[in-house]
Amino acid sequence: MKNHWNDNKFIPIRPGKSNLTLNWSDSDSEENFIKNPKASYSKDSVIYKYNSYGYRTNEFNFTDPAVLCLGCSFTEGIGVNSEQAWPGILSKHFLNYNVYNLGVEGTSGDSVPRILANIKDLINVKLVFILWPIPWRYEIYHEDRVQTIRSTINDGFSPLMLTDVNFFNIKQRNKLMVSLLGQIYKYNIVEYDIEDFPLTLDQGRDNHPGPISHKEMANMFLNKYHNVHTKI
Repeated sequence: MKNHWNDNKFIPIRPGKSNLTLNWSDSDSEENFIKNPKASYSKDSVIYKYNSYGYRTNEFNFTDPAVLCLGCSFTEGIGVNSEQAWPGILSKHFLNYNVYNLGVEGTSGDSVPRILANIKDLINVKLVFILWPIPWRYEIYHEDRVQTIRSTINDGFSPLMLTDVNFFNIKQRNKLMVSLLGQIYKYNIVEYDIEDFPLTLDQGRDNHPGPISHKEMANMFLNKYHNVHTKI
């Protein structure tokens, strides 16, 4: 049976995205854009370029020091170009480091410690920024893949009988695991919950936050980093 946690030290591959360059991705679809066009965007406004592992970021360098950004679609930057998303903005402030956007649209908080646990011996991590996804999602494991369950009726899933108490404790467990990984592997962690994202400033090509919102989120991360942590 496949172990999805630290199985022979591997970077989890995102199925269906590897080495692709797309005009549309996930909820930022042509169908949705036709239904809800925005004057400031066109069908060619946003490009999604994914590396060989399926992440919207540069190819991984396994030697040089790295800064990681983790989360869901708000981190991946659905609806905006990669340089407009908050990880792309942060990359301009850490020019001596490889800044990798490991955001995955629709993922849960479970993915954050899982990804960090799997790459801890592969990438020279110095700093981790986390925008924690909404808590009402969780992962289940199949032989060949990890599936995110979204625990809302509107998403059409029939989740396990999990209550808010369950989801609260899952979130605390994930945060504790990330904190312990940071202590063991000696990297700083700067984190916010997705509820902290300045959603109302503007929108991207779909209904996700736009460039102004991402810029404000990046500023929030930078301010917290400079106020709390020693510079790397």
